[in-house]
Amino acid sequence: MPLGELANWLFGGDEANDPSPGGPRLGGEGKPTIELPGNADLEIQRVEKLTRDPLTRSAYAGFIRALYRLVGERDLSPENLSRLIAGLDCKHKPLRKAVGAQLMNLSHHFEELTPAFLKVLKEGRDERRTQLVKAVWQPFPPRATAIEMLRVALDDRSEQVRFHAVDRIRTGEYRELIPDVRKLRQRESSAKLLRSIDFNLGLLETGFYVEQNTENDSHVITIHLGKGGVSSKSIPSADYSPEKVKQVLESLRADWRRIQGDRA
Repeated sequence: MPLGELANWLFGGDEANDPSPGGPRLGGEGKPTIELPGNADLEIQRVEKLTRDPLTRSAYAGFIRALYRLVGERDLSPENLSRLIAGLDCKHKPLRKAVGAQLMNLSHHFEELTPAFLKVLKEGRDERRTQLVKAVWQPFPPRATAIEMLRVALDDRSEQVRFHAVDRIRTGEYRELIPDVRKLRQRESSAKLLRSIDFNLGLLETGFYVEQNTENDSHVITIHLGKGGVSSKSIPSADYSPEKVKQVLESLRADWRRIQGDRA
């Protein structure tokens, strides 16, 4: 979809074309019946920090204000739903990611989104399927919805979709899908994806993963820290031992706790 058309693609009208933070508030005079994180103006300002392109800013302003109006009116007709999902086709990354995040937010309030997501994963174009799987990440959709989506994505014909599905299974800690990932490993032929499967399975099942780097004669130790977070440290292969791995893991955990304490 051309970006020039995206500013008023959802509902059109003057308010969709008004990119200013002080523009019309969607959802009418009253308070929306569903609360999305933040508000329309804050969401617009957040994306404006990621791009200076006026067309991208205008397009996102139109999308987010139309979205808030839709939510306020609880109007998720099949036509409006297809328009929302079409936002995943945007070629501008900040806008595309924002559309995905808002779709995941809405999935907590509209049951109609689950079958719509599954239809995209089974019938949609490669890029749209990829973007939908990548969107399964903070905010997460309902757990049952995410598991159903990712299980379908593991069987996708696109290596890229399968790759992101494996990553999202680990970041979302969907351990129910570990048997499905193991089945994928048995039939997978892509060296890149096999490495990703081993890495993510190791983090999910044991909490850490050790990989040898033959190019610089080292071992890279990675620890899973929850909520998708990881931390890694490289050590010379000459120093590698189970005891050394344990020491590194304890050090990485301590660093993580210190960082979390500083943020509190």
